[in-house]
Amino acid sequence: MLQEFDNALQEFEREAYSKLYEHHFDTGKELEDFNLQIQAQSLASDIGYFCFIVRDLYVEALGQVSNKMDREASGIEPEEAEEERDPTTMSLEKLGVAFKSFYFLIRAYHDVIYKIILRLYNQNIGGKSSMHQAIDYENRLIKKNNPVEKILDTNCQEYTEWFISMRGRRNLSKNGVGVSYQMGKNFIENETTLAIRIGSPARNQSPPLSLDEFTQALLVSTKLTMATISHGIEVGRFISPNKAPQPMPESGAAEL
Repeated sequence: MLQEFDNALQEFEREAYSKLYEHHFDTGKELEDFNLQIQAQSLASDIGYFCFIVRDLYVEALGQVSNKMDREASGIEPEEAEEERDPTTMSLEKLGVAFKSFYFLIRAYHDVIYKIILRLYNQNIGGKSSMHQAIDYENRLIKKNNPVEKILDTNCQEYTEWFISMRGRRNLSKNGVGVSYQMGKNFIENETTLAIRIGSPARNQSPPLSLDEFTQALLVSTKLTMATISHGIEVGRFISPNKAPQPMPESGAAEL
């Protein structure tokens, strides 16, 4: 799971973050378009750094859960101080907050890419222009004749289902719902599993979510960005770089 996450983060860095810097939006006299690219660059950077944080929190929580289950299986009672401030609970709560927060960042990124797509087709944008407007929720498709349909075409057929699910979880987080945790350990193979559920399990407000949730978001975001930039190059609106982006510091198992 970690390897897939690292691979997806590296691909996002190579095909989304870097290319948003390398290929500049040909603004002409449109300052608004230039500002859109700055927003996209900033959000891509934020997503990358946030994923480093999530990776560290996930590894920490997984280790805490594994150790706690080992102690419970051995019949070792927790120390009194640990009962008052359980490090496993703290690690899980931090990871839960990270899961909920991620949806705000990723949604903001897709909204600004949506605005860039509209400008590539010379359509007007406003403060409320949002990827939400491109989705036909009843039929669970991208709306016909919407520029997003043309951009994605067959490049990311899973986009609509992913966006609807992501938006639903963002809305749950926005409404202040809590999180619960599912944990398990295969002692024979020494494999620990950890998942987070946003909202009430009884109401099935979200399925159990693992690190794969971040992996999928990164893969879909990369496909959307690549398709957008490719179309921008085709219509002459994205131009070659004047200089390469400055490298960002290493963190975790991947670079961004």
